[in-house]
Amino acid sequence: MTSRLFVILLIIFFLILRLPSFFEPNWYGDEAIYLTLGWLQRLGFVVYRDFYDHKPPLILTLSAIFPTVLWAKLFISALLVPTLFYFYRLCLTRLTRPFSRLATVLLLIFASVPLFEGNIYNSEIINLCLIVFAFYSYFVRSNYLLPFFILGIAFTNKFPVLFDFLFLVSFILVNHPPLRSPKFLVRAVVMFLLPTIAFSFYFALNYSLFQFIKSAYLDNYFYISSWHTAGLNLFWRLAILVISLIGLLILSKRINPKKHLVLWLSAWFLIDLFASLLSARPYPHYLLQIVPSLVLLVVVSLSLRSRLFSLVGAGALLLLWLTFNLYQFYRYATFPYYQSFYSSATSGTLTPFTNYFGPHVSKISQLSNSLKSLVPPQSTLLLWGDWPQVYQLSGLVPALPYITSFHVTSLNARSQVINQILASPPSAIALLKPSPSFDALYDLVKKSYRLEVATSDYEIYLLR
Repeated sequence: MTSRLFVILLIIFFLILRLPSFFEPNWYGDEAIYLTLGWLQRLGFVVYRDFYDHKPPLILTLSAIFPTVLWAKLFISALLVPTLFYFYRLCLTRLTRPFSRLATVLLLIFASVPLFEGNIYNSEIINLCLIVFAFYSYFVRSNYLLPFFILGIAFTNKFPVLFDFLFLVSFILVNHPPLRSPKFLVRAVVMFLLPTIAFSFYFALNYSLFQFIKSAYLDNYFYISSWHTAGLNLFWRLAILVISLIGLLILSKRINPKKHLVLWLSAWFLIDLFASLLSARPYPHYLLQIVPSLVLLVVVSLSLRSRLFSLVGAGALLLLWLTFNLYQFYRYATFPYYQSFYSSATSGTLTPFTNYFGPHVSKISQLSNSLKSLVPPQSTLLLWGDWPQVYQLSGLVPALPYITSFHVTSLNARSQVINQILASPPSAIALLKPSPSFDALYDLVKKSYRLEVATSDYEIYLLR
């Protein structure tokens, strides 16, 4: 196959896989939070200071650029284009052209399909791209500092990328003796921390440094450690990782140095798998972090044309399958997703595809339109539930720093909510059904608000 034909086929496959995401409604919780906070930033508010989220700052800041979910999806697809190119170039440093093409196609699949939530605008898909950029800049461009700055940018997006930083530092120290010096380590750490320092200065200038540190670091730590699910706990996962890395080190003394690449890739994959399971939360997009190392490990193992090393790649895929089942990751069907879009597109209406994402999509639209007709634009609204996209769709500003009930319940902030309502009553209150119990709020609503709209899914109250 010629290079031109491969590029043409890759573009076609890229469009087939990514096109449905451009027509998704604003249905997914994380996307709704990001875009709502982005809209509020465009209105002049400062995230962390004025409105709360526990995520690190990069994706929250980026979201201020995107007026709709379509623009966010287009951004992700645009970011994947250089990612695929750089990944292909990275593969060529260790693989033949056919195997490099195979690896690139696999990366595209894993980074696009709903199985890993590659169709969703989220921190992990951005970090997948940044990890590829960082490793490309080192292995292809032979840059010893830029990779750490790129990983530092990814660190302001999601903390588990710290483990990619540690892996790359270890690789360089082992394989480049001239760089085994405190000076190199200091430079690497400084480059890695520069993006975090830059964000700290920005929030300090906006009088929100404390809120930034508390929300993005301390609260994020509690968020990560608060989930309890099936599977091994953090101690046992760490113990297995350490034992596995020691085993790989012992193997490195016994096999041909030319085969050490498989050991390094195995170490990278295991480290990233550990990182993606830090919180043990069953969200498939967390596993996007392992995709570059997984794909390289599987394809490099195949390229060695050895039954023994082929088992390494198969073992990595088996471990991924076991992880999915042991930690009970959510399953988003892939084939029905594409079938729904392309059958809808060929029928001339995308309504069936919109409905594919659940009945809440139309309910969110109905609630937003009702609020639009009842309340003047940019009035304040308290929404008790987890449909934050209603704020932007209705043009109403959140009356509280918390834009979802999840934020309130996770921080145990119910009393703070009541105090803020009493101090500055919102123009409207929307109660979703079902939503977390909040008796004090219900009592306050009955005393100070009149019921305007009641459905089986929500109630709208206006200030008396």
